[in-house]
Amino acid sequence: MIKKKAFLGLREPNVRYWPCNSGLLKERTIEYAMKCKCEGGGFCFYQLEEPNISDTYYGLSILNLSGVDFRDDNTVDYLKNMQEEDGSYSSIYLAYYSIKGLLLLKRAVNNR
Repeated sequence: MIKKKAFLGLREPNVRYWPCNSGLLKERTIEYAMKCKCEGGGFCFYQLEEPNISDTYYGLSILNLSGVDFRDDNTVDYLKNMQEEDGSYSSIYLAYYSIKGLLLLKRAVNNR
């Protein structure tokens, strides 16, 4: 008897969400990411109006990997506002996610 490989811990993959059927999965993923977009510019995976820097970066990554040409000035402002007036960041965490997010948006990072 041949054992089937486990897929995400399941013995039999759910064909509806199997990666080969990526059209539906991609569409739903983009839809979810866009629902997480906050009016203030960032993203919040709880779908509240409370954006945070890591959710913003991952939301932009999802859209980028999905081939979406996402452009939003509020999101750019949200990311740029993570930087202090003197050009520093209050943490390496904020620096990493805001710079990576700006790079995904093909926007320049401030060198204040």
